[in-house]
Amino acid sequence: MTKETFDDIWNIIKDTADAIQNDTNGMAKFDNHQKSTVFHHYEYLNALSKNRHMAKSRNGILCEKRDVVARTEEEIRLDRHKVSSCIACALLRVHPMEVIPNNEAKTNLSYYANEVLAFFVALSVMRSFTNKVLTSLRSGNSNEHKKARESTLAEVSTNTLEKIITDGYVFPRRGEHDDYLLWQLIALSDINDFDDYVISLSCTLFLIEEYSIKFYQN
Repeated sequence: MTKETFDDIWNIIKDTADAIQNDTNGMAKFDNHQKSTVFHHYEYLNALSKNRHMAKSRNGILCEKRDVVARTEEEIRLDRHKVSSCIACALLRVHPMEVIPNNEAKTNLSYYANEVLAFFVALSVMRSFTNKVLTSLRSGNSNEHKKARESTLAEVSTNTLEKIITDGYVFPRRGEHDDYLLWQLIALSDINDFDDYVISLSCTLFLIEEYSIKFYQN
């Protein structure tokens, strides 16, 4: 990822952090000076994911390292779920939201401010990928359209993609006490090794996307 691209993502991070700060009445404050640190951790996690997981895959099948044909950094590209996961884990590592101690229960938004930031930024980055694909599919530019057709999102109707962009992702929910978001935040707060969590979180993001696609299709 270029620094210019990360600048756009940093704007998403700042906007999300501002919303959290407002929703918590200033009990959670964003440290805007952590940009380079977050980018450093993102690059580390991105490279780790490529070397540990993507470089071992040939035609979608995991291979032994000795059987892997050498591939350059440019040839290995992480999909939107893994990129979003790397960004989320970088934010969780840095913890750029400073939370003011309080006596509220651990269901309070301010307590999980960094987890909220990481999770919703990940979803926003995924949505920006979706918006780019949708724009390209509707574009008259043949090169952009061809590139967009290579995405798995091209299999989804443009109306459904538009719904995701305008209305956001939907979380599974069955009863009034089944709070998917809260349990997701608790899970994020319990992570000890972010190096090993990137793929797990990317799978969670994938399932949320699939659930949302089916929800809007119905």
